[in-house]
This record gives sequence, C-alpha cells and structure tokens, in this order.
Amino acid sequence: MLWIEPETGVIVDANKAAQDFYQLTREHFKKKRISDINMLSPDQIRAEREQAAREGRNYFIFRHRLADGEERTVEVFSHPYERGGRPLLLSVIHDITEARNLSLGMWHYQDRLEELVAQQTDALTQRSRAILFLLMTGLIITSAIIFALVFVMRKRRKAEQDAKHFKAMADKALFGHVVNDLKGNIIYVNEYFALVHGFTPNELIGEHVSIFHTDEQRHAVNKVFDELDLKGYSHPLKFGMSPEKVTSFRCS
Repeated sequence: MLWIEPETGVIVDANKAAQDFYQLTREHFKKKRISDINMLSPDQIRAEREQAAREGRNYFIFRHRLADGEERTVEVFSHPYERGGRPLLLSVIHDITEARNLSLGMWHYQDRLEELVAQQTDALTQRSRAILFLLMTGLIITSAIIFALVFVMRKRRKAEQDAKHFKAMADKALFGHVVNDLKGNIIYVNEYFALVHGFTPNELIGEHVSIFHTDEQRHAVNKVFDELDLKGYSHPLKFGMSPEKVTSFRCS
C-alpha cells in the first residue's frame, strides 16, 4: 500500500509489503513521486483511467518499475482518505504480471479464434452465394425449358386442332380432296373423292395418284414427282377437285 499526495504525486508513506515488492526502503519512497515508479506518461495514465471508466471497472492496470529495473504489471485500487489532517490517496497494489501475461496469451488466441471464425463465416457466405447462384441458374434454365415445352405443346395442340378442323372440313366437303407424299402415295383422301372414283377412303390410302390418270398421263405424273424429290420439297402435295370438274376427271 502507498499513500500519495493527489496533487503532486509525492509518495508520503509505504507499508512493508510495498517496500519488499519495490525493493525500496521507507525513506527512499518518501523521495519519489508515483511517476518515478509508473512507466506510463501522464497522458497514458489519463487514457488508462478513461478506459477503466468505459469498461466499468474501479481499478487500473499499470506497468511499474522495481528498484532493480524489472517491469511488473500491477492493478491499482485508489481511494481518497484523510490522514493526519490532509487528503491523501491510498493505493492498494497487486502484482498481476503472470496473470496478465496469461491473459495476453488468451487474448491472442481469442483474436486468432475470432479471425478463424470470420474466415469460416466468409467461406460459408461465399459458398452459400455460389449455391444460390447455381440454384437460381438452374431455376432459370428449368423455367426456360418448361416455357419451351409449354410453347411446343401449345403449338402442337394448335396444329392437332387445325388438322382435326381441316380433316373435318375435308371429310364433309362437296369436292374431292386428296393428299399424297413426295413419291405420290396417297396419305389422305376424303369420302367425296373416293366415292366419285368408286372406292372407299381406306381402299385408296397407300395407292399412287397415277391410278387416276390414263396410261399416256402417268409418265408425266411420275416425272413431276421425280423432279420434286430431286428438289427436296418436304411438304405433301394437295390435289383438289371441284364438283363441276368431277365428270371431266378421267381414271384408268
């Protein structure tokens, strides 16, 4: 314990434990100021007091120098008292060098642990962003595929509806209608056309359209299909026959 004048910092008295710790006699203490022992500057001491106030602690951490030059970390509890009719500060000093060094080591590992946790958190964040990006990309691709499929299905449904509509109209038409492939084979014929020529629609499916032409015409008809095949046409040919032309159509 040290008794100190608060204004000048002069050490007024020291107990036996302080004399042993600092390796100074009572008379030597009375010739010193606390600044001769405390290794911090006045500004640093002020900063330590402010730090203690922010942390809500009623003690201070200082570095004190012993008579042999050794530096020790101490915690100081100071409180004003009246002694001998004058106000003095009673400073109770504890040596915490070993504990402080251990704490510094623990703080180092704590900082390292926090750094590792921050790195791991950053890595997890990056991984989460990558996974989210892949999921969003997959979702976009999947949505595009679904949209394309829906579009194709709608187009196909419309084509099927158009085909059904066309077939319904052609089936009930009052004129002959026949559709053949590039080689001249019949793939569709309506009932009117078949009946005019003395057939049923099923009997004409797969037959060549040349059966409706004379022997003199067949060579020209076959030549037409040969030329179409060479030019690479890909759509079936449609031949229509109005009612007024039925009687003029010649069949072999």
